[in-house]
Amino acid sequence: MSEDEVLDISQEQVTIPTIVQEAATSAQLGDFRKVYPFVTESIKKNLAFHSGCLGIGILLVLCGIAGIGHTGLLPYFFAAIPIGLSSLWLLLDFYEILFKPNLRREYSIYEFEDGIVSLKAGDRVEVFPWTQIAFFWKDVTYKVNPRTIGKLWVPQMDDQPNLPMVRTAKLGQDILYEPIVSGRYKIQGYSDRSPALTIHRGYTHNVELGTRIENKIFDRLLSQAKQDLEQERVVLFGYFSISQPHICAGEKVLSWEQVDEFSVSDGEVTIKQRGESLKWASREVSDIPNFAVFRKLVEAMLQRYQSPSSVKKRNRRLTRKTSWG
Repeated sequence: MSEDEVLDISQEQVTIPTIVQEAATSAQLGDFRKVYPFVTESIKKNLAFHSGCLGIGILLVLCGIAGIGHTGLLPYFFAAIPIGLSSLWLLLDFYEILFKPNLRREYSIYEFEDGIVSLKAGDRVEVFPWTQIAFFWKDVTYKVNPRTIGKLWVPQMDDQPNLPMVRTAKLGQDILYEPIVSGRYKIQGYSDRSPALTIHRGYTHNVELGTRIENKIFDRLLSQAKQDLEQERVVLFGYFSISQPHICAGEKVLSWEQVDEFSVSDGEVTIKQRGESLKWASREVSDIPNFAVFRKLVEAMLQRYQSPSSVKKRNRRLTRKTSWG
């Protein structure tokens, strides 16, 4: 069974809104796969918190009237801050309840076989077929969370098998390192007027969704980029651009033979020029659209131009097609 055929059992009872199903059917996205809901605080929690702030402000006013703690205007000064903020928050809460009931609805992204549908406030939907996604940005951070766990163990004591369990059992501690992955993604179509979708941390399992989107579009975008290079066109990646003879960073140009180092570390891309100790160019990974494609192309071009057979032909323009490993 392929990855696309694996369905989350917890998703079997998901009710797909009619407007989402109609949009998916119209765009021919195929069968439903999974929903990624947007987790928001309920209006009840907001009302409770804002009412509590207002209560604190009123309590400070009463303390000032009763002369508790301090005299003069000091209690009223401190009371003005929670009263003013909480009053504004409560007005916004009631405005949303009365006039914008859909603002607090659960936003969700629905994944189908051939694309995704984003449901937003006011029953608006945005459709993103895999074939229409042209740009993909990602900002992923990795952290390790050490967690101490207790473990009850019994040492082997073959020569004293009848010792009571209370005396032989000991409590040990192990440190478990849990990887924590946090991500933020953005996708956009080919046109500047096409809608853009940001998949931030508010969406449940957003890292899983971002990874799936990248896997769905990678092969197609890489194939397009290869074809553009073979036809001697420039492939753009935001700040960087790639062509057959060189790589550009803004207005700076560097031939592939002069690239000494290409590295990715701590979310940053670094390029160094041969014979230079300083960075020739650097950029955050999150600023480079279609970073996975960009990295694949750079590594392939370096392998081609800096191989022993290519060094001998450094001053000769190569017309053969690139060999993509």
